[in-house]
Amino acid sequence: MQQASHKKTGIFSDRKVSTDQAIKVLRKNGIDANEKQAKVILDFLYFLAKMYRGQASSAPSDSSIPEKEIEHKIII
Repeated sequence: MQQASHKKTGIFSDRKVSTDQAIKVLRKNGIDANEKQAKVILDFLYFLAKMYRGQASSAPSDSSIPEKEIEHKIII
């Protein structure tokens, strides 16, 4: 199994969610995670956000496909 890289890079160089905050939010939503697991989850979420942001900026502005709103039900 490969080790996840925890380097701060590019768009999210100033990560604003700490591991402790992530653990608390996960726990409030019924997910029990330790510090190592929370770091992996945060890395994955920041990666997804980076990929989405890159995709959104490269999309044509006259797109005929409407964006869908996503309802978030995470308790903070």
